[in-house]
Amino acid sequence: MIEKYSFGRMVIDGTLYSSDLTIINGTVHPDWWRKNGHRVCVEDVAGILADTPQILVIGRGRPGLMKSEKELVPA
Repeated sequence: MIEKYSFGRMVIDGTLYSSDLTIINGTVHPDWWRKNGHRVCVEDVAGILADTPQILVIGRGRPGLMKSEKELVPA
C-alpha cells in the first residue's frame, strides 16, 4: 500500500523509496530507469507489456512532468 508520497519520495508498506519505481502485481521494483528522462516510451515498459496487463497506470510525477509516448495512450 502506498502510504505517503512527496517529490522524490514514496513510502510503500513501510519502506521509503527515493527513486522511480514500478509496482507489478503488488511487487515494488525500485530504480526504474527510462530511456529518455521525463518521457515514457514503449521500450521502457516492454517487460510489463509482455505480460499483457489489462491496465497500465503511468504516474506523471509530483510536478506533472512525465509524459507518455502516444503509442501508450489508448485511442
